Amino acid sequence: EMRTYQDMPKPPVCVLHPESTKRMAWDFAGLFVLLADLIWIPMQVFDPPSTTGTQVLAWVAMLYWTMDVVATLNSGYYTKAGIVVMERRRILKKYAMTWMPLDIALVSIDWAMAIDNFSAGA
Repeated sequence: EMRTYQDMPKPPVCVLHPESTKRMAWDFAGLFVLLADLIWIPMQVFDPPSTTGTQVLAWVAMLYWTMDVVATLNSGYYTKAGIVVMERRRILKKYAMTWMPLDIALVSIDWAMAIDNFSAGA
């Protein structure tokens, strides 16, 4: 039986196709944030001084990773069979069973440290 365009379910509002320009741009920006983290985090061993630049870098990275959790919850994915999944419930289930616990833990640690630094006046 042939389905017509009108028979197809509407994609959920604000769920990005995994190959959409917006999702690709977000992931591309993430490469730069990841590169900065890969360089900056190991340097913390040497206790570098806090400057405006390092504070901006820290906030940009923390905000990016926080928003990435939301972006991932609003992005479709491909199954092993190559089928695009755009249903929020299935996206949440897959994310919850894969990277979400680690992402939430890391972002929570970042926010806890930022709040601690802010309350300490640093």
